[in-house]
Amino acid sequence: MTNLKNKRRAAAPKRPLNCVLTSFVVAGFSSAALANPQGGTIVEGGATITQTSPTQLDVVSTTDRAIIHWNTFSIGSGELTRFQMGSADSAVLNRVTSATASQIDGMLTSNGRVYLINPNGVVIGAGGVVQTHSFIASTRDITDEDFLDGEGLTFRGTSAYEVHNLGTIYAEDGDVALIGNRVVNSGVISAPQGVIALAAGDEVMLAAPGSSRLLVRVAGVTDSDAAQIQHTGLLTAAQAELQAVGGNMYALAVNAAGVINATGVENRQGRIYLTANGAQIDVTGTLKARNGDGAGGSIHIDSGVDYGSEVRVSGTLDASSTATGGGINIASSFVELDDGARLLVSGGTGNAGGVFVGSEENTNQVIVAEGARIEANSLSGDAGNIDLSGAGVYFHGDVQARGGALQAQFNIHSGEGVEYTGLADLRAYGDETRFGSVTIDSAYSNLRIAPTDGNLTVLDSDALAAQLNHGNVTIAANGEGRYIDVFAPLSWQAATRLTLQAHDTVDINQSIDASNGALHLISRNAGVTDLEPATITVRDLWLSAAQDVNLANRVVAQNVTLYDIGGRTWLTNEQNELGSITFMRDLRAQSGEVDIVDSAGGLSLTTSNVGGIAYSTDGNFRVRTSGDLTLAPAFQTQVGGDVTLVAASGALRNRSTAGANVFGTSSTGLGRTRVYASAAGENGGLEGAAQYDVSYSVEHETAASTGFYYSGSAPQGPGPSDPGPSDPGPVDPVDPVDPVDPEVPEVPHLPPSQIVESALDGNSFEQLNRPAADNSARYPTPQPRETPASDPNSASLTSALLERMEELARLNGIDGTTTKQPKEPTAKNPNAGQPQEQTPPQQILDQLDRFVSQLMAFLQEMAASQAGGTGITPEQLAQKMGSMSLDQQKFLLESPQLFQQQLSIILAQIAMDRRNEALDARNREMGKQVDALKQTAEQMRDAATQQLMGAIIAGISQIAGGAISTLGNAGPNGGLKQPALPAAPTPLPIAPPVPELQPAKNPSPAPGMFPGPAAQMPPPPPQIILPTPPPLPSAVQAQLDAARNKFQGR
Repeated sequence: MTNLKNKRRAAAPKRPLNCVLTSFVVAGFSSAALANPQGGTIVEGGATITQTSPTQLDVVSTTDRAIIHWNTFSIGSGELTRFQMGSADSAVLNRVTSATASQIDGMLTSNGRVYLINPNGVVIGAGGVVQTHSFIASTRDITDEDFLDGEGLTFRGTSAYEVHNLGTIYAEDGDVALIGNRVVNSGVISAPQGVIALAAGDEVMLAAPGSSRLLVRVAGVTDSDAAQIQHTGLLTAAQAELQAVGGNMYALAVNAAGVINATGVENRQGRIYLTANGAQIDVTGTLKARNGDGAGGSIHIDSGVDYGSEVRVSGTLDASSTATGGGINIASSFVELDDGARLLVSGGTGNAGGVFVGSEENTNQVIVAEGARIEANSLSGDAGNIDLSGAGVYFHGDVQARGGALQAQFNIHSGEGVEYTGLADLRAYGDETRFGSVTIDSAYSNLRIAPTDGNLTVLDSDALAAQLNHGNVTIAANGEGRYIDVFAPLSWQAATRLTLQAHDTVDINQSIDASNGALHLISRNAGVTDLEPATITVRDLWLSAAQDVNLANRVVAQNVTLYDIGGRTWLTNEQNELGSITFMRDLRAQSGEVDIVDSAGGLSLTTSNVGGIAYSTDGNFRVRTSGDLTLAPAFQTQVGGDVTLVAASGALRNRSTAGANVFGTSSTGLGRTRVYASAAGENGGLEGAAQYDVSYSVEHETAASTGFYYSGSAPQGPGPSDPGPSDPGPVDPVDPVDPVDPEVPEVPHLPPSQIVESALDGNSFEQLNRPAADNSARYPTPQPRETPASDPNSASLTSALLERMEELARLNGIDGTTTKQPKEPTAKNPNAGQPQEQTPPQQILDQLDRFVSQLMAFLQEMAASQAGGTGITPEQLAQKMGSMSLDQQKFLLESPQLFQQQLSIILAQIAMDRRNEALDARNREMGKQVDALKQTAEQMRDAATQQLMGAIIAGISQIAGGAISTLGNAGPNGGLKQPALPAAPTPLPIAPPVPELQPAKNPSPAPGMFPGPAAQMPPPPPQIILPTPPPLPSAVQAQLDAARNKFQGR
């Protein structure tokens, strides 16, 4: 950025030093001349002039408008000049006709409007005070007619002298306007109910008093280098306007180094205007705008769009509020927010405001320097929007736009290029998974993402990665022929989105790693490619191109969306890991091709458009995965070339609903369809010859129109033309009505017998609970507690239901085409096998209404009759079927395959509920039995322990008794001899082990499977009876007691 600024400044000469006002210029002034106004002559209206005292002059106006010419108009220190008028709307125009400037060091007061016109200059000294309803001081003159008319006023003149305020100007209910070639305020000006206007120019127009905006226009200067406004003091008003006409591109027209507070009132919003047409505005102070209701006001800074006009801000522009934030608008050919600049539009309870800097058409450069900051936050509302626009935009500062609701948009619009090393924090308060967006748009240049090199067409990769952790980013090169290249690795952790959009190509040459994020690659007029060995690892990948999409390197993505691709689509790396692929809108290639490879083990294909995947002419469609290949219910292909679906180590899961999957065949003029899998899966109505012990290879793609090729051996049962279900796995229930587009393609109508025959087949339960491929590491799938088997008691229900549904269908005139042979006519149905007339749509709907009602009643009746065998109650079935709307019921009956699936799911859910209830009951009973076993075991353990301890104590006592009885009979052992040991006690019986619990195979435990209560356990071991030892002699007993007492310390 430093180099850029040096280049720009080198091209422009430095502005003259005399443009910075440090003094004021007056004519004919001397301190001795100071006195109250002298030589007054009334030329219009009525008024009296009275010298009340040596230090006080009173002017009393007797008409609404009065004009007085004065020889001098000055007020010395300690002096007072007082204007008394009929009302606050009355006005007196005071015009100085001599060559003496006006110096006010004393006090000027009035209850009305006071105008002071002096082309020689007007100065309010440091001790001077002006306190009026309104006060206008100008070195430009107005006509008497304009003044007496009372409407808008135009001040014209070429005087080089200035209006300078060093003191205090207070307009209680009105406005303050200082007009001259130069206007300087280093004092205090206050107009709490009105407007403060500082205007520098040869022609200044003021709107009529009381208008929403006082200052309307500032135009032309004679000494263009001198037109200037310098504010270093304090302005407080409902609105504040500082306007200067430029003319010299290097002149400092407005220098706002002081404080401006614009606090709006009921009829005037808080607004601040700084205007310098064709010159420079510097804001080094503080500008603060508030509306009367407490909301943020507005700040407008405009130096014009002519080349050389400038706006520089190093101070604070504050339009924030604890309610709703305001707005900041800066317009200039060159805008620079320097270090220390603060632009504030935050809100509290309401939404934040907006910041708009520059324009793409009229602004040459916008620079946001390091250390500059823009804030557009909201605690509970929406964050604000920020726009930076110019031919070149250099963003090195900080943006914070955080919200509690909708998030911010930070937009950079550039014609020639962008330099971006700053950071925009666009996270939501309280939820840092929601982000706002940064959009970087370059209309006429290519963009590269690489380490920064000071080039406008290079976006710093490190800064971009940091930005993606704080918000979404869109980078667009939409100019004709413009492209985007990624030449540096990108990595971020947040769940944000990076969008790269170019008119020409988008080339990925380095790795992009964002396992939680999303990547959108869009080429509006060309293609998307990766030219170097780089890996793309993202959560969501979106690809759109007018021509080819060719990602030959490794792609890891949970979800891939292909949107409106006009050429070939290649994702062919053998190490790709793809979770699901969604095709949005038709593929429009004249001779296109889709080739997608997945090695993760499980891939799902979906089309979200009505037409599916369509080519205008030829094009092959090939998808390969190492696991199961799942076709979502809405997946369709209408491909002019071949369709090849490969589930190398899994099965085809064709979750089609009625007519959902349309594959090309030779009979339709489309291409061949081939399915390769390890074993037969859910073909979903897709038919074709089956071959076994065949593995996929490109050379093998020469098969018949539609065929199935399995690497496994042929199963027992179904023939090769109908492989039948294999490798059962769970089928997720699918809402039969598409929530986005409820239209469903027309399908052949099957008679109810064919519907229910499939729906109540025992295999339907198995199909609903097939184990999925082992994708648990990436996509874990909850498993049911128990896989239900077919219910043998459903046979009677099936038979009765078939018969009743056939009868109801005939009574209501509902029939359809079926592949089965038509039944022979009978007395009950004489028209069986005969073609039926087409029934009008409304009549069909009425018939369906009756059919549905009768069917529901019959299903409940059958459920009640079978309650003892199947456990299905009328309430259960009514609850399951009744959850569908009437439109859904009609839709199911018109779509046989959906009805088959839905009815099968309902019956399976009811059976599963019944089995799970039985399983829970069995588990509770097992728990009771286990508790009983534990209690019995504890009782046995306690009894055995007591018996064992008794035996030990008795044995010890017997041994001790025998030893003591030998005392006094000396022998070889010093009077002691070895006693004879008693016989070993009878061994305790060992309790039998607790039987090991085995899981029950039936819903209820078999008799005798579990041990009974404690009374049925084996009897406790027999009591051990030991001989009673003989009593000790009294002398021995006495000696033993004495020894025991001595030992115990008695």
